[in-house]
Amino acid sequence: MRASTPEMLARMLRDRRRQLGLTQAELADLCGLTQQTISAVEHRLRVSSVDTLWRLFQGLKLEAVVQPVPDLSKDEEAW
Repeated sequence: MRASTPEMLARMLRDRRRQLGLTQAELADLCGLTQQTISAVEHRLRVSSVDTLWRLFQGLKLEAVVQPVPDLSKDEEAW
């Protein structure tokens, strides 16, 4: 899974929660967050802190991989 926009990341987190069969409340309990926070992240109602995203990744059994975006001007075949 690759997210290139905040909207895509929010959608991916929601889809993963559903894939695991969790409600927002159940995920919130796993992550030590509130259901309102889960809803706000999934609907992009507010900016999430790194700590919140980290807890969500843990609760959803995901890892974050940060890597540079290929410079296509140098190598158009990178993708």
